[in-house]
Amino acid sequence: MMLFLSGNHNDLRSAVNAIGASVAIFKQEDNKQFSIVSANELFTEITDIDVSSMIGASLRELFPRYVEQPLYDKLWSVFPVSHRAKWRW
Repeated sequence: MMLFLSGNHNDLRSAVNAIGASVAIFKQEDNKQFSIVSANELFTEITDIDVSSMIGASLRELFPRYVEQPLYDKLWSVFPVSHRAKWRW
């Protein structure tokens, strides 16, 4: 679990590529936007965007508004929240 909380793409690459579904890992920035930390090859296949182009990019930079806004709303509903150093999902 800690790997996914503190890792970068180079640290996460083999772990996310071992997952048999499309996966992207996001972090929340200070401005309340989400940026991509890592993604697996399946995610790049469905988005048709190279992983190196995604890293550090915000949802707004990567996706059109009709995709970005629902994704942003969904991330807010499932994003883990730290409460007294214990992560909740």
